This record gives sequence, C-alpha cells and structure tokens, in this order.
Amino acid sequence: LNDNNNTHKLLNDNNNTHKLLNDNNNTDKLLNDNDNTHKLLNANNNTHKLLNANNNTHKLLNANDNTHKLLNDNNNTHKLLNDNNNTDKLLNDNDNTHKLLNDNATPGHLQIIE
Repeated sequence: LNDNNNTHKLLNDNNNTHKLLNDNNNTDKLLNDNDNTHKLLNANNNTHKLLNANNNTHKLLNANDNTHKLLNDNNNTHKLLNDNNNTDKLLNDNDNTHKLLNDNATPGHLQIIE
C-alpha cells in the first residue's frame, strides 16, 4: 500500500511538473507574441511617421514650386509693365521730336504735321 501511495504521489508530482512546464511554455509563447505585436506596431508607427514626413516634404516642395511660379509671374508682370513704360516713353519722345521739328521749321519750308 505504501509503495502504491508513493507511486501515486510520484505520478501526481510528475503531472504537476508537466502542467507547470506547459504553463511556462504558454507564458513564453504569449510573451513572444506580445513582443512581436509590439515590434509590428512600432514598425507600423515608423512607417506612418516616414509617410507623414514624405507627405510634408511633398507639401513643402509644392509650396516652393508655387512660390517660384508666383515670383515668375510677378517678374513677367514687371517686365510687361516696363515694356509698356518704355513704349510710352518712346511715343512721348517721338511726339516731342515732332513738336520740336514743327517749332524749329522756318517759314517757307515743309512743316511736319502732328
């Protein structure tokens, strides 16, 4: 009877040891799964940060492009205004030349009619 009791105790101890080992294995698996999940989440976060940084870079580049276009438009407008001003000056100079020629024309000579 004692031997049988001791055998049962030993079997129970073995069973408890196996249960404990299984629990430890399951805990390790769960910890590993959690680690992998955290790594995946961190990788996703880093990817989102990189995508956001790229988006911000594209926005900045677009803003710079728009600024350059605006500056070019302004430059073209100034050139056009300068061209118009130069044309007006040339017309005024021509008018003044005609007036001067008319004023200086002597009697009996052909006068330039404005």
